[in-house]
Amino acid sequence: MKSRIMMLLPLLTLALFLVPYPSVSAKTTIPESFHAGFSIQDWPGTTKGARSRFWIDIPTMAGGETWERYLQLTTQDTNDWLQFGVESCGSSTRCTFCKAQGFWIFLFASSTGQPATCYHIPADMENTAQYFAIYDNSVRAGDYEFQIFNAPSDAPCGALPCSIFTAAFTWYHIDLKEYIYASFGTGQHKVYGGSWTLNQWMNSVYRFVTQNVDGSIIALSNPPQMGWGVPPHSSTTGGSLISCDYDTGTFKDCVFRH
Repeated sequence: MKSRIMMLLPLLTLALFLVPYPSVSAKTTIPESFHAGFSIQDWPGTTKGARSRFWIDIPTMAGGETWERYLQLTTQDTNDWLQFGVESCGSSTRCTFCKAQGFWIFLFASSTGQPATCYHIPADMENTAQYFAIYDNSVRAGDYEFQIFNAPSDAPCGALPCSIFTAAFTWYHIDLKEYIYASFGTGQHKVYGGSWTLNQWMNSVYRFVTQNVDGSIIALSNPPQMGWGVPPHSSTTGGSLISCDYDTGTFKDCVFRH
C-alpha cells in the first residue's frame, strides 16, 4: 500500500534520528558579507508533473544559515504550489521548511495550511544525485505524488510515492529553485558545483516527456549561481542546468563537485 502523509498531523520532526551537521568554525570562516539569494529556472505551460535529477549536497551551515534546492509546481495565478527537495538548516531560526537543525528531505503543499513534512536524509543519499518528481495521481484528482525514483533506502516514503491529498489544481509553472541565506568569506564555496539533469514534464495522458525548450531563468542572485551548461534545445535528455553557491562569479565558475 502506498505511504500516505496525513496532513492534519503536526510536522514530523523525527528527533530521534536527527544528526546535526557540524557548524562552521569562526577559525575557518571570517564572514565578510551576509547574503540572501534565490535563483530560479522556470518552464511555463500546463503540466501534470515534473521531475529532475539533482545533487543532494551536504553544505556546512553555521547557526542562522540555511540552504535549499528543490523542484516546484505552481498554478498560473501563482497562488498555490507543491515543493519537493532538500534543506540544510544551521539552526531552527531561519529555515523555511523544516524548522530544526539538520539536513532534510521536505515536501510541501501550500493549499493544505499545514507545515512541510520533513525526513532526515539517509547517509547513503548524502552527496549523491537523485531523481525527484512531483506529479498528479492519474486516478484521484487532488492526490499529488512525491517520489525519488530508485532512491537508496527507498527514501523518503518506502518504495512507493509519498502522497498529499488536497484541492485539485492545474499546474502551469515548473521551477528548479535554489536558495541560500549565509555569510561568505573571500573565495568560499558554500555549495559545490552540481547539475540538474534528465529534466522532464508530464503530459495530459500522465507520461513523462523530456524537456526540449530552454524556458528562462527568472531570478538570478549570484549566489546561487545558475545557468545552462547544456541547454535543453540542444540535448536529447533535458539539458544540464548548473548551479553552485560561491562567494562570487557566475555559473561558468562553478566547479563540478568542488
